[in-house]
Amino acid sequence: MQYNKVKSKSLTHIESNTFYYDCVFFLDTFVTIKNCTFDNCSFRTAVGFYDAPQCHFINCNFSQSVFFSGMPDEKYTFITHLKTAHSWEMPKNIAQFSSLTHINMSGFTSLLLPVELCQLSSLQYLNLSRSKIRTLPPQIGQLSSLRHLELDHTEITELPPEIGQLSSLQRLDLNKTQITVLPPQIQNLSSLQHLDLSGTKITELLPEVEKLSALKILDLSYTALSELPHQIGALHSLEELHLVESKVASLPPTIGQLSSLERLNLSYSPLNVLPKEIGKLNSLHELSLNGINISELPMEIGNLSSLEELSLLRLKNLRLPKTIGKLSSLKKLHLDETELVYLPPQIGQLSSLERLNLSQSTVQQLPRQIGQLKKLWELKLWQSSLQSLPKEIGQLRSLKVLNIDETPITLLPKEIGQLSSLHDLWASETQIASLPTEIGELTNLKSLQLNNTNLAILPCEIGQLKNLQELELSDTKLTTLPPEMGKLANLERLLLCETNIEELPQEIGQLSKLKALSLEGTNVTKLPATIGYLTSLRELCLCGTPMTSLPKEITWLTLESLYIDDSVQLSDEIQQDLEKKKTYVSS
Repeated sequence: MQYNKVKSKSLTHIESNTFYYDCVFFLDTFVTIKNCTFDNCSFRTAVGFYDAPQCHFINCNFSQSVFFSGMPDEKYTFITHLKTAHSWEMPKNIAQFSSLTHINMSGFTSLLLPVELCQLSSLQYLNLSRSKIRTLPPQIGQLSSLRHLELDHTEITELPPEIGQLSSLQRLDLNKTQITVLPPQIQNLSSLQHLDLSGTKITELLPEVEKLSALKILDLSYTALSELPHQIGALHSLEELHLVESKVASLPPTIGQLSSLERLNLSYSPLNVLPKEIGKLNSLHELSLNGINISELPMEIGNLSSLEELSLLRLKNLRLPKTIGKLSSLKKLHLDETELVYLPPQIGQLSSLERLNLSQSTVQQLPRQIGQLKKLWELKLWQSSLQSLPKEIGQLRSLKVLNIDETPITLLPKEIGQLSSLHDLWASETQIASLPTEIGELTNLKSLQLNNTNLAILPCEIGQLKNLQELELSDTKLTTLPPEMGKLANLERLLLCETNIEELPQEIGQLSKLKALSLEGTNVTKLPATIGYLTSLRELCLCGTPMTSLPKEITWLTLESLYIDDSVQLSDEIQQDLEKKKTYVSS
């Protein structure tokens, strides 16, 4: 038997022996079919099936009623997933769909949940998010198989006591609801692993929360909750605790009893001190303290032997303790926009550190011990107060990304050439006036950005950067380019905007992989004939130059975009060539 497949179609009829995927149906009232599968399909009209042998409905959306005429109840077991998102009505015979395991009612416009739905003993997933439902019927407790209940972004103000009868419930999402308090029966949810109360009106967490022995994720972010009960320490299975922008001003000492906790996010809460017990969180992998009102971390922070990521963004007058160096597992340290008194030398003891971000911080110097970070591959210092780079920077043999944009730095140390793994060097809007000759030793460099600097000359060693793909030198003091530029065999993008360059070297034609060249605002009066050898060039910008004509060799190119001033006179040959190749010309 041939089995047809139909995908992403809008249809008014159904053929038997067909697999339908992502289709939309506008059907007559009654349909007779057999041997069909409907996956992720939407039925926009009320529909009744006379017979449906060997048919399956998976994650389908019935916007109006659906029924099977003249069929025994067991036929409804063909449907395991039902989607009525953004509709106004559930099928009136919903209780007959005895094999339903998943119902998606997201955006459901009715104010009441049909009581008949609560008879679905096999139901495991119920999504009511963004619906108009305001209350749950007491019968909700009959859903003995329910594992996931999504109520986020609804108008629900309270949960019925019967919610505690959902012994199989693993996830309860109440994000952005009007809930103000949880019923005590919540403690009976012995299987609950994920409780999301973020963005609710809740002001108190009941002590009964300690009975949620299976709880792994608790999100209390963006709530008016002002304190945690000391019973929080009884949640020995808890892996994630989120309190972002809550009103919690202090943590109970029992926080240290959360032996399984892996992620703790306290960002933008009114905390002004961390309890020393935080050092007992031996399983903690991520700690986020962004924007809180602390200036010191407890010495015990160094006991977090499993910590891999520490985020300390937007803190004021922060002093890092010497014990910071004991974080032997730390891979990411974020100090962006932080008023940092200084970076302690113990930073060099972070043997696992891979990423260090000091962007927009007040740090003025790096300790020489920075060179001990053998695994560091990303160092971001843009818009920081850093005055210079220590020579030990050259010891960072794993470093791939170095960003010192918009810093007061005036020069690069010659040791920069020892960064054998460096891919990206960004030093735009600095006071750099020259490059060390050792720059040519960066054989793995792919991107070099020196825009808006005082750079007046490029060393000939620039030609040794065999893997360089992007070179940005706009708004610099450059007047010439060395002929060695032609050796940049992999260069794809060259920006020379607003420089004092008057001509391009003949060797420019050797850049066979160059795709984009911008000379906007330069003093270049003509292009060399070798421009025609740039066979990969697709974008050429010559606006704001004193150029009045283009060489005939421009016709050798396959440009997609050409930007020129009205003063540039194109010959008939060039004009016809550009039209033939459908080059976009802006003048």
